[in-house]
Amino acid sequence: MTPGAGTYPTSEMSKAGLLAARLFGSKLPAFRDQGEAERVLYRQRDELLGTLTDISRDSSAFRADFSPESLKDLEHWYFELSEGAGFGSIGISKETLERTIAMYLGPVYESSRPTGPFRAR
Repeated sequence: MTPGAGTYPTSEMSKAGLLAARLFGSKLPAFRDQGEAERVLYRQRDELLGTLTDISRDSSAFRADFSPESLKDLEHWYFELSEGAGFGSIGISKETLERTIAMYLGPVYESSRPTGPFRAR
């Protein structure tokens, strides 16, 4: 296979790379089917976005209003927390906030699309 074409056959992957891939894969959740995976992902997304909305209410630096402009404030707030009071000061871990930010980007993108909703398939 050529680079970028998808999954590399085992014969082309180094032993260390294969070991790392298997170790990483063993830590991923398993689902019975796509429907279950989607339900879990959407539930996690909704919980994370709810958390972000809640903690942003107490912040003077960022409001989770899902506008494209909010991303600038979110970036500033993130680095303010990272370099200052820390993520514990808002009752969330750095990893959880980063996962939350990843989930926040989708609705922000959706709110700014002039051509209608984006549907991934």
